[in-house]
Amino acid sequence: MFPKPAPRLLDKRKAKADVAAMDKKQRAVCKARSGGYCEVLVVSGLHPWAGRGFTRCHHRATENHHLIGGIGRRNKGRSILAEHRLDVCGYCHEEITGKVLVPCVEESKREQAATVRYERRK
Repeated sequence: MFPKPAPRLLDKRKAKADVAAMDKKQRAVCKARSGGYCEVLVVSGLHPWAGRGFTRCHHRATENHHLIGGIGRRNKGRSILAEHRLDVCGYCHEEITGKVLVPCVEESKREQAATVRYERRK
């Protein structure tokens, strides 16, 4: 005789709890990296001595922005990791998701929190 397997509902609940715990841990890493302030860097114009300059937003971070997005992609795979998230203020998050702030770096650097920079659309 074989014992009955555990109900699928219990397996689903455990998987969901594991994802929630990982998400909480990665949000904490992201918050520690940002120091509690928005991490968005926006092109601030041309400096004669340094080329393009970037200005960091000075507001408090209230939200987490996933750099790897799409339907069914957030909090799965690489998207859940802190290196693919930004700690942002509500205003910048709204502008990023509304396509007002667009990445101004090459495609390979758009998914890394350490290298992504934004440019304001006119």
